[in-house]
Amino acid sequence: MTSSFSTKFITLRKERKLSIRDISLMTGVSTKEVKKWEKGTALPNGTRVVRALEGLLGENICKDFSIIDEHAINDNLEVEPLFSVDETIFKERKNRIGRLKEKFFPARIVQQRNSTDYIKIEPSEEIVNTGPIKSINDLDVEKEEIGVLEFPYINDPDQIMIYWKRNFKTFLILLLFLMIGFRSLSMFWENITLFIDNLI
Repeated sequence: MTSSFSTKFITLRKERKLSIRDISLMTGVSTKEVKKWEKGTALPNGTRVVRALEGLLGENICKDFSIIDEHAINDNLEVEPLFSVDETIFKERKNRIGRLKEKFFPARIVQQRNSTDYIKIEPSEEIVNTGPIKSINDLDVEKEEIGVLEFPYINDPDQIMIYWKRNFKTFLILLLFLMIGFRSLSMFWENITLFIDNLI
């Protein structure tokens, strides 16, 4: 049976244009083990390897030669999947990410609306007192309050002097820059005219 398997294995491998290294990488066994299959000195062993060979070379490679008992394959399929994943690693990483997220990005407070938010509420006494003007006395009181609030902050003499000093300094700096710029342009123009005169 071993020699028959090796003949079938070589034929299917060549039909699918797979090298010994390709079979080794895709089944997870060493190249020496794959060479033993071809020589007929050994057979594939393990559910994972058998399933990988079925995917690469077709189901006939395993069914025709009964490499492993079919019941044993079905029983061990869930225990030994082709790509086993350790879920505990992902859970630990997820917990770490969650802790970092809670540390640097605290949960936002979501304002929930209640059914009572849209109920019409009667105005309080304070709102009623600040309602529309009904008499001349109310108008005089309001004018006094507005007069108190309308005093500008800039009316402070010290503050005005600070503003004037700043503006004067800014004006002097700008004037200095203008003078330097004008002087530079005049020198540039003189050099240009001198250069043109020398050319002529």
